Amino acid sequence: MHQFHRVLPTLAAASAVLTLSACSSTSTSASTEKVTVTVTSTDNACQLSRTSVAKGKVEFTVTNSGSKLTELYLLGEGDRVISEVEDISPGLSRTMTVELTQPGTYTAQCKPGMAGDGLRTPLTVT
Repeated sequence: MHQFHRVLPTLAAASAVLTLSACSSTSTSASTEKVTVTVTSTDNACQLSRTSVAKGKVEFTVTNSGSKLTELYLLGEGDRVISEVEDISPGLSRTMTVELTQPGTYTAQCKPGMAGDGLRTPLTVT
């Protein structure tokens, strides 16, 4: 009976170490799955650093290299707005993070002057 009381705290400590090890490896792998797409918005172009990404978390970093206030929309099927970032002043950047769970063709739409149909660039999600 006395040996059982000595072994129990050791087993509990070992269990805690294994549990913490499992948690830390899970959080590390999740952070590496995010993909970054840089978007350059000008008065007459909407350029993406890549036009194809795997499904998952995608971070769009939008830089306004134009002379007008701009915004970026990510559109899905039927021009449905998936996400947006607005009020990006000339010379500034903003970030928009989106979880894309469905493969397909999406559209990045920059809107210089925040009016009209904007400038569209297709984005394929695999």
